[in-house]
Amino acid sequence: MEITDNKPLISIITVVYNGAAYLEETIRSVLAQDYSNYEYIIIDGGSTDGSVEIIKRYADHLVYWVSEPDRGMYDAINKGIGRAKGEIWTSLNSDDRLASEGVFSAVIDAYRKHPEHIAYFGNIIKERDGERRHIRLEDVGFQRLLSSRHCTFMPQPATYNVKAKTDAVGYFDDQYRYAADYDYHLRILKEGTALHVPIEFTIFRQHEDALTSTGNDKMREEKEKIITAHGYGQQPLKERLLYFIGWSKYAIRNKLFTRTSTAEL
Repeated sequence: MEITDNKPLISIITVVYNGAAYLEETIRSVLAQDYSNYEYIIIDGGSTDGSVEIIKRYADHLVYWVSEPDRGMYDAINKGIGRAKGEIWTSLNSDDRLASEGVFSAVIDAYRKHPEHIAYFGNIIKERDGERRHIRLEDVGFQRLLSSRHCTFMPQPATYNVKAKTDAVGYFDDQYRYAADYDYHLRILKEGTALHVPIEFTIFRQHEDALTSTGNDKMREEKEKIITAHGYGQQPLKERLLYFIGWSKYAIRNKLFTRTSTAEL
């Protein structure tokens, strides 16, 4: 069955805290989309660096924005989810941006043709110091994502969720300050399937102030708790081998074996 409504609403949530260096570029990448039926929500954590002034300049393009203290990034995303009215929703970090003007159109096309899925995700571009690395992904299910011990196979900044289905799963668990997206994706993949859309959705900016750069040790600790909570230790050996198989395929496809460090994989 295909979706008959040609213009489903997409909700985009951007959370920011002192992100003035990149925020405007993020906003402009949303406003440049060639698909017009979307709503844009920005949740600011009480920035003092000029982020609020940037948000105000674009307030006419937003359905909702707020600047107030929160308990971290995932608490802020949860606030946005609570406000979202779209059939599909996504969270675009304030230091990331959409890879092209046709991302929303590609998501809607996949949703209309394959409405049975709980989420849709695309490829990403990792950008650091002006250099770009193109990451090609493929379909992933719960067991493979759990075995990967990482969210790389289904990146949060490039994932679009069907709200009617993810509402039943609940919100991000903000007891995890660094890896709640990994826990959330495991939870939704217990309830449904995600479809890989083979185009680039998001440019993921890697920089010294990014959460993935500043909290590596704490992120690893949280991931260990998450995989234990989701039953990784009880997996049969053949399922745990998916970890090695999955990472090997990912590394070969994206030509990563020549790198001296796996810290950015």
